[in-house]
Amino acid sequence: MIAALFFLVGNCFTERRGKDAEKYLRIKVDGEVFREVSLEEDAEIAIGEHNRVKIQDGQVENDLADCPDQICAAHPKISKNRESIICLPNKVILEIVDRADEGSKEMMQLQDRNQKHRKDWGRQSAYFGMFLALSLIFSYVETLIPISFGIPGIKLGLANIVTVTALYYAGTKEAFVLAILRNILTGFLFGNLFAIFYSIAGSCFSILIMHLLKKRGSFSVIGVSIAGGVFHNIGQLLVAMLVVESLSISYYMPVLLTAGILTGAVIGLLVQRLQRYLQKGQTR
Repeated sequence: MIAALFFLVGNCFTERRGKDAEKYLRIKVDGEVFREVSLEEDAEIAIGEHNRVKIQDGQVENDLADCPDQICAAHPKISKNRESIICLPNKVILEIVDRADEGSKEMMQLQDRNQKHRKDWGRQSAYFGMFLALSLIFSYVETLIPISFGIPGIKLGLANIVTVTALYYAGTKEAFVLAILRNILTGFLFGNLFAIFYSIAGSCFSILIMHLLKKRGSFSVIGVSIAGGVFHNIGQLLVAMLVVESLSISYYMPVLLTAGILTGAVIGLLVQRLQRYLQKGQTR
């Protein structure tokens, strides 16, 4: 019984392998596939009124052609993989194709696509890491600047240069993730837990508004950045109202809106200059 089982398995494997290794004739006319025929069966195929193909004993010949040079008709019979007969005047190509070889080509194409995807993913990861590192550096530099506005929530927001740039060059999803990671890391490094919540709320609200305005296409980078600065401060103020459970701090609103407009305009101007610099670098 064991011997019979091995025989059946081996027989199935042999049949499968033979099926995979089946050769067939691919006929192309004017660059388009006209017909595909197995070499296991003898046949005569008329290709329009100009050529006739004959398949016999696994061999292919162009036994009839009305082209003036008759090179294709005089061509030796073909039977091996990738051998071909070409009739240039009638734009006819006869090619032997091995199914196993076709499968290996598809596998190679799939591997090439996967390799390209890995390279693209690696490049995107490198850019994201660079954006995150730059945003952390800008956040640290901002802590060294001895400027105090006397009102909580107002700051220069130098790291938003990176956020707005990522929004335009990487995408909204990447800008969201970048802002959240930056707020968490800077909160633990230079702030506290409440600062993390305030910053995340402001950043998410800001990026959402900037995404909507950018999607419309009728706003410049400066306009989008101004809206982001304004709604960043609004988001922080709304969270502060929920935390203290009081509307009394809403009197900060005019000052925060003014600060958001000014800082947003400065950030937008810097990002616009950066875009021009990057475009010049790409054209060189």
